[in-house]
Amino acid sequence: MLTLAKPTIEIPKPTKIPEFVLSDQQVATFFEGLSMVNTVALDTESSGSDLRDGTGHTIGFSLAFRPVEVMEPFSAYFPVRHVDFNYDKELITRIMQGLQGKTLVMHNAKHDLVALDRMGFPWNGPFMDTMLMAHMIDENLPNKSLDYLARRFTGEHKERSRAMQAFIDAFGWEFLPAEMVAEYGEHDALITLLLFEYLTTFWKQEGLDSYWDKPEGAEFTRVLAEIERTGVRIDPDFINSEIAKGRFLMDDIADTLGLNPASTKELGELLLERLHLPVVKETPAGRPSFDKKTMEAYDELLSGLGNPVADHILSFRGWQKVVSSTYEPLLQLVSSDGRVRPNFKIHGTVTGRLSCERPNLQQIPRSSTHDWNGGTKRAFIADPGWALINFDYKNLEFRLAAAYANQPELLNIFNSGRDVFSEMALSLGMSRQDTKTLVYTMLFGGGVNRIATVFKISDQEARDKLEDFYFKYPELRKANKIAQGIVRRKGKIQLWSGRYRHFDAAEQASHKAFNSMIQGGAADIVKRQLVRVHHSLNPSEARIVLT
Repeated sequence: MLTLAKPTIEIPKPTKIPEFVLSDQQVATFFEGLSMVNTVALDTESSGSDLRDGTGHTIGFSLAFRPVEVMEPFSAYFPVRHVDFNYDKELITRIMQGLQGKTLVMHNAKHDLVALDRMGFPWNGPFMDTMLMAHMIDENLPNKSLDYLARRFTGEHKERSRAMQAFIDAFGWEFLPAEMVAEYGEHDALITLLLFEYLTTFWKQEGLDSYWDKPEGAEFTRVLAEIERTGVRIDPDFINSEIAKGRFLMDDIADTLGLNPASTKELGELLLERLHLPVVKETPAGRPSFDKKTMEAYDELLSGLGNPVADHILSFRGWQKVVSSTYEPLLQLVSSDGRVRPNFKIHGTVTGRLSCERPNLQQIPRSSTHDWNGGTKRAFIADPGWALINFDYKNLEFRLAAAYANQPELLNIFNSGRDVFSEMALSLGMSRQDTKTLVYTMLFGGGVNRIATVFKISDQEARDKLEDFYFKYPELRKANKIAQGIVRRKGKIQLWSGRYRHFDAAEQASHKAFNSMIQGGAADIVKRQLVRVHHSLNPSEARIVLT
């Protein structure tokens, strides 16, 4: 196979010192100012490839600080690995030494910490993350990007010239001249500093300094960066075979049904006209809706029909999802070392649970009897001489709910190590599986309508089921009501770890209060224990590769 060599791009060396370069006097002033401050904003620029797998590298960094409260901030860009101009390693080393003992402020510190490490200057000192500060102050903000937050709270915005963008589009970040990046990078550090100054007041008002000092705060960011750098190995042969199998079966199902289930129009006609299922939801225009959430409801309805057409649709949709959402992204995003490194987002959910993207490895289906996802975990393999071991909490969120509510019967079962759902099933006169389904439907905020849909019963039957549950376990209802009252009064509720869950429309959203305490509280338990486990392991013997 013919392999084309990567084109060599010659960037002319500057014939004179670029304007952004600090003079000897300015360098002296910089170090004098640096010695006066405790907090320095930092922003890094990279070559565009992944820093975590070693294919990318840091090309420069910017610093910004305010020597005196009433003084204009100082900001500067320091190129370290550009193709045309870089500062001497000696100066960069002096700067890094001058930062010791200070608090670095970064926006998305998980990235910048890796960037510093790739430069050869790992940061072990204290740091703040304006992205996570904004998230913890108000997790309902629609966007946590530096540009959005800076525009909203400081009136500033990220600056990238048209010439710079055109150069990036043509050649990528790796070949950007230092002078072209300097103004852009310097400004990013500056607006990070301004954003930090704005957020600090609200941060202190909510007492978040103490949360940040706990393992689930700053240290968890470090650990998560290390988990991402490690990555998880995948089996491309198995994945390719499953993709081929899935595509063959989907084509076969489409032929059998005489339609394309991937077509919303054709699938809608089959659901409503051939299977006579109800219209679950309508669009604003009054037409039947088949969006993602609605299709989840239809999947539940289909699973209860027990006829071949319904089974074919479920199989098609199952294979369609696992091929497009799991197997193909794994092959697209694997690094040259055979490992996949997803992006775990600490700020990705309002409750504080981690979310995951590129690819999403937090929704890998558990082993099941379904052909399409029964063996999905086989896509992940251990390195030679190693083994993959999976750990999970048992009933974590339900245990936390029982503890918050102080429900004695449930606490007794949990503390004795007995099976909680088996004993509850006897008390409620239900099967174990139905009992488990009811508990988690309620814990995740489901009311009468949701219970009716899940169990395929009338609203009145769902209401009776709910009332019977709360009659047997009244302290759970009481805890729920107390949490709702707190949210209606304060617009927020505090978790055991010290941070808050905020609500924009407290009255309308108060029913989510107890669920938020449980989900958010459980998330912080997991974060704390991941840090504990990470620090207790010898990396040559065991490492965390996924969460």
